[in-house]
Amino acid sequence: MEPSESSTRELTLEEAVSFAILLQKNEQLADAQEIYRRVLETVPDHPRALHYAGVLARQQGRNAEALALIERSVALMPDQADWYSNLGIVLQSDDRLDHAIDAYRRAIAIDLSHANAHSNLGVLLRATGQPLEAEAAYRAAIRLNPEHIDAYTNLGILLNGLKRTEEAAACYCRVITLRPKHREARKLLALAHCTLGEFAKAANILDEWLEEEPENPIARHMLAACTGQDVPDRASNGFIEATFDSFASSFESKLQRLSYRAPALIAAMLQDSGVEQARCLDVLDAGCGTGLCGPMIATFARRLLGVRSSKPTCVPRRVRPCRGW
Repeated sequence: MEPSESSTRELTLEEAVSFAILLQKNEQLADAQEIYRRVLETVPDHPRALHYAGVLARQQGRNAEALALIERSVALMPDQADWYSNLGIVLQSDDRLDHAIDAYRRAIAIDLSHANAHSNLGVLLRATGQPLEAEAAYRAAIRLNPEHIDAYTNLGILLNGLKRTEEAAACYCRVITLRPKHREARKLLALAHCTLGEFAKAANILDEWLEEEPENPIARHMLAACTGQDVPDRASNGFIEATFDSFASSFESKLQRLSYRAPALIAAMLQDSGVEQARCLDVLDAGCGTGLCGPMIATFARRLLGVRSSKPTCVPRRVRPCRGW
């Protein structure tokens, strides 16, 4: 049956953007992206379409595009706290921490009750060496939202670093109360009890965790370390993979803060050795990580093979290896 004229009509631009946002929330990103594209073809400076197209670009890993779109949106509508908070997230992922701090503070200035902006600001204040200010930001987020799991978790991490372990443990307990199967909080609470010498409490947490996830390599490793029972000869492959995978996304930024120079030193050693840069060597990079060494030694290599124990598994590449290979 053909739809009657009264049952169909074209959406307004605002309705189209609202529909795209709904699709985006439901992970129908391609459909949402197409609607944003069509809206912006019609009205290039449509603030909401610009902003949420930027959020979508961030979801798809296109940070430069996300930043450009979101910056245009906040320039057009500078009174949106959520938009400045989203801008902060994109800037933070680009490691532009000072600019991200400014964005979160702008969000808070617009809306003092924006709990997520307070919590995210706390993360960056801690990262930039401002622990007292970070604590205040986390506590502000918790006052505004007493069930803010991220704020409790990050406050606990901060307090633990300040040697306020009992307070940290209380934060992790709160997280587990709110979300009983929260893996990170279980791990951190068990570590806090170990630090306090409360090994039986730590073991109880880990036993409960293993009852629910018998094969969890983190819980099994920690239980052996905590109790001294069934200690393996070495850490299991599962534990190593899980540990490295947990910070893979921030691995390179952490190395930069540590002034990590191993790849550069290896390249310099090869250059000083007199070996010709003629792509004549078969090179194995054992423990290749994110592939930082590959580009620096590519001129020596006929074939580069990188291996690591964390996921995703590295595969051999011929010619011009690049980061992430």
